[in-house]
Amino acid sequence: MVALSAFADEISESVEEQVAVLAALAIRFIDVRGVGGRNVASLTMGEVRALRDDLDRHGLEVASLASPVGKSPADTPLDDLRGRVEHAAVLAHILGTPSVRVFSFYPPGLTGPHHEGDPPVDLAAWRDAAFVRLAAMIGWARESGVVLLVENDRGTYSETVDGAAEMVAALGSEHLGVVLDPANFVQSGEIAYPDGYAALAPWVRQVHVKDVTADGTMVAAGEGTVGWPELLRALRDDGYPGLLSLEPHLARGGQFGGFTGPELYPRAAAALRDLLAQLEWVEESTIIDVQEA
Repeated sequence: MVALSAFADEISESVEEQVAVLAALAIRFIDVRGVGGRNVASLTMGEVRALRDDLDRHGLEVASLASPVGKSPADTPLDDLRGRVEHAAVLAHILGTPSVRVFSFYPPGLTGPHHEGDPPVDLAAWRDAAFVRLAAMIGWARESGVVLLVENDRGTYSETVDGAAEMVAALGSEHLGVVLDPANFVQSGEIAYPDGYAALAPWVRQVHVKDVTADGTMVAAGEGTVGWPELLRALRDDGYPGLLSLEPHLARGGQFGGFTGPELYPRAAAALRDLLAQLEWVEESTIIDVQEA
């Protein structure tokens, strides 16, 4: 069985509209990222308690706290990171999830992906700086009782299959998992399946679902070049007990999120469910504890 979750801020900035669409789609789990146009990690504890109460009223469980921590230069001061990780951990506990999504840092001095024409990147310096900070973050996560889920995102150290595999090999911990975003690998010129999945399978705790065509257009799962039917079959056959989180980006995408809208989100959900039905992969009604997987 597998559980479906949703990045509901892709539906609307309004929590009321988010929960209405999720109810209509019978999706009971939510990855909390944007709330009223702000990232959840910037909210106060009081604001997050109010959010938790609202989600409780609508029967929604939180799959992860989708923070932007790690979407910053690899030379970001450790003290700044510690405060952000520890605050995110407190908010995750309030929301009732052990999972905090993070990233693996841009090259030192850059606040976004490296572009053609920028000064060359010293890969060794990037790796060393990123891994020092990720190792520290894992320690803070351990102290705070949460698990960091590192997403392979464009421009960060784990944007390539080799970089992501190197990261988990160097930093492996019960407080470190991987968010596999196959479309991000494709957009970085990598092969998501079988290469990305084969390299990271033991560490995958969550899968983000979106698809992309050869010309870069974001489409529903199964309509692009990711290879969703094959990847989902492999996940099923390997006994993956985790979450498939809809993050369609059908209207637009950006550095810190995307948008699909209430009209297109049902299409994204239906496309994924059609693929699951073809595989006879049953959708679970509770979140499975994947931290021990």
